[in-house]
Amino acid sequence: MSSADSSSETLGGLTATAAQRDREKREAVQRRNAAIRAARRDGARPADLTRESALHPQMVYRIISAASPEPEAGDVAALAEAARTATTRYEDALTRRNDAIRAAVDDGMKVVEVMEATGLSHQTIHVVRKDATTH
Repeated sequence: MSSADSSSETLGGLTATAAQRDREKREAVQRRNAAIRAARRDGARPADLTRESALHPQMVYRIISAASPEPEAGDVAALAEAARTATTRYEDALTRRNDAIRAAVDDGMKVVEVMEATGLSHQTIHVVRKDATTH
């Protein structure tokens, strides 16, 4: 197996992991938001929800006033922690994927090969290569 094939498999796997972590993060945030909306519906004060969720007060107000998700009972503090954990895992997966993209291109892999391995656009790969932040 050539190193390009190995890099493609690695990039594909890292991209799939990042996508899975993104879905997990979105689901965790949605559950947290539903619990915040349910708690507010049941009479919890916004200040208490802010403290329990460790979110900025303006964010709590935005969640409360949003049309979705439907309120669903749950432990706001636990769900907020789960959302933070999922977000951290997602950011870590993106960082690993982006580092692998940079390394593959630096090692001579063509951008077209990276695009095929990851399913990312040329523009996204360009941004990842030029910027050390997560995308």
